[in-house]
Amino acid sequence: MYEKEINFSKTPSDYSEFICYSVYRLWHHKPCQGSQFIPAKELFPDFIKKTQRLLYQVSHWPLLHLALLYIAKLRVALPKNTTSEGSEYKILVAALMLSFKFNSDKNIPNKYWALWSGLQVQDTSLMEIEFFSCLDCKLFVKSSEYSIWKNSVSVLYQEYLVYKKVLDLQSNKENDATSLPRLARPRTWK
Repeated sequence: MYEKEINFSKTPSDYSEFICYSVYRLWHHKPCQGSQFIPAKELFPDFIKKTQRLLYQVSHWPLLHLALLYIAKLRVALPKNTTSEGSEYKILVAALMLSFKFNSDKNIPNKYWALWSGLQVQDTSLMEIEFFSCLDCKLFVKSSEYSIWKNSVSVLYQEYLVYKKVLDLQSNKENDATSLPRLARPRTWK
């Protein structure tokens, strides 16, 4: 089993991009960029900004792990063609709501989820009900399943680190290419 723990500092800005990457990856069953590596900040800047704001309110790793697991389970439960670009943030909010409500001693009313997420109370309530019903009201996760899922998230994190490294290398390559002096045009001989 792969046991590397995800090590972030205490600020959500350090892991909000990873959460967004993970949600996109789980929800669409594909990498964020297809065959071309594009920074996540360029792919979904609003998603990252909103997620960062939300995670300042609700950043507890075990519950984030469960939210990601709920998203993976929802994706399996739905037909393949039901996901659409731009739905990731609402899916994340609903998954976090269910994760906190089912697994935490804190009771956070939907009006606060609406406030933190920037969505309407009616929308958060409807999203919660639809998500819950799509999972057949099955939110309980056995400790063995959770342990396996933690390892899966760690693997996803390693994939994310590779993604970030490739982006850094691409950025450095572009910077190196623009910083080189322009070579004289080769002479054409006739």
